[in-house]
Amino acid sequence: MKKQEKQVLTMRGYIVLAISLLFIASGYLIMSFGDRTISIVLLILAYIVLIPVALLLPYKQKEKE
Repeated sequence: MKKQEKQVLTMRGYIVLAISLLFIASGYLIMSFGDRTISIVLLILAYIVLIPVALLLPYKQKEKE
């Protein structure tokens, strides 16, 4: 049997994931101040676009040590 190789996100994937977390945090922060239109756009953009893009970016194989 072959061992399953672990896959690691690329640096670009981590950057997009961090940006999406910033969008989520700022969306909820803006929503707490009462502006729902901008917050909804930020949250939809983060949850529907940025997080899937970050997860679907090409993986790189972890090198054997």
